[in-house]
Amino acid sequence: PRAPNFQSYTPNPKPESLIPHSFHSLEDKIVKTAFRKYAGFMPPVERPISVWEAQPEPPPKIVKLVTRKPQVADKEEVGANVRSRSAKLRICEKL
Repeated sequence: PRAPNFQSYTPNPKPESLIPHSFHSLEDKIVKTAFRKYAGFMPPVERPISVWEAQPEPPPKIVKLVTRKPQVADKEEVGANVRSRSAKLRICEKL
């Protein structure tokens, strides 16, 4: 089996870039959640927060998301390598 070819999608990676490949939806959810957390997005809350309550502090921004949505293999790549259809690529850069 070959690894998916994402070279047409990846920009010139910087030394402080993190570029994980995920091959299953649960792996991708873990990567997506971690990226959102370190990019400073608020995690979902269990209950509605009242306007009069103290608002939770947003997490510190450590990374910048380069790809908002995951990059996936194109039809040509999937035709050549069927296993690449489930592969997803996300990119973030350290601030």
